[in-house]
Amino acid sequence: MKIKTIKKLDKEKEQQISLKIWACSVDIFNYSEYQMVNDKDREFFEKICVPEMIKGRALKDSWKPVVFMKKRQRKHTDFTVIGEAGLVMSKRALEALQPLMTDNVEVLPLKTLAREPFFFVNILENLAGLDEEKTIFQYSSVSKTKIGINKFVFTPEKVNDKHIFKLNGFWYNTFLSDEFRAICKKQQLQGLDFSQKKLLWKYKGIIKTIEPRPESDNWTDF
Repeated sequence: MKIKTIKKLDKEKEQQISLKIWACSVDIFNYSEYQMVNDKDREFFEKICVPEMIKGRALKDSWKPVVFMKKRQRKHTDFTVIGEAGLVMSKRALEALQPLMTDNVEVLPLKTLAREPFFFVNILENLAGLDEEKTIFQYSSVSKTKIGINKFVFTPEKVNDKHIFKLNGFWYNTFLSDEFRAICKKQQLQGLDFSQKKLLWKYKGIIKTIEPRPESDNWTDF
């Protein structure tokens, strides 16, 4: 008796790429600001949501739409913040950027009187994406633990094709790809600062990727 087994053999290949990683920086000085207006909503967000966000976990089972109202009137925005580090997007921004974010974010509704609905975007992609040897960290003078980053150096293989993500240990920062920035510019989405000082890192070179090979058949005698 012969049993057929199928093995999928992968091969490594080299790929020429060009990468840029940007800080996700909301411009609160030129665009309208929003805030949670109820104490209960703020407490819910900080005590229930933030601990889960730090771990990159989904919030859909515990989420309740919080009241999110305009704090200061300025120019219309497609991006703003909620709490200390939560990202909020307009419906228009979500529709434009959806192809880049499908599996990496969770979109949750907010209660708002804005002319266009806003949504809280919970970022689920947490990467160990830094080149630890080349990145220059800030350290606490007391505990000697990492408290910040002076110079970002990413591992190209880990951030290639990653368009919106956070870094393990630095959950309060969000990072964006150059493809993300390009869509914002093309669709004229407002509210993010893509000035040159927000460009954290760029890379042009070769990375190694895994390319699936055709499956091979093996027969085993029994």
